[in-house]
Amino acid sequence: MAIADRFAGRGGLKGSARYEGARWFSLVTGALALDEALASVDCTVEDTVIRHSHALILGSIRHVVSGEPGPALILSSRRIRIVVNAFRFLVLGGAVKVQTFK
Repeated sequence: MAIADRFAGRGGLKGSARYEGARWFSLVTGALALDEALASVDCTVEDTVIRHSHALILGSIRHVVSGEPGPALILSSRRIRIVVNAFRFLVLGGAVKVQTFK
């Protein structure tokens, strides 16, 4: 959960300093993915919609990497919560299927 806290801004780290102390690997597009993530979805940006202080980034999936099943972290109401029944993403026949592990 330490990396989630860093990316949430706890501890005052900013920019590239948030990436330090974790293992990363490159995806098809060259984007970085966390080595121990449950799943990594590699996308190319198709469009960006900006509304006030937020941006919605729409992309096309290029590649999906499935990690080992395990608990997931969910950010809700500014709190990080652990979800025991986590999701795993699989690519089957060009479509993304969500599978639940108990």
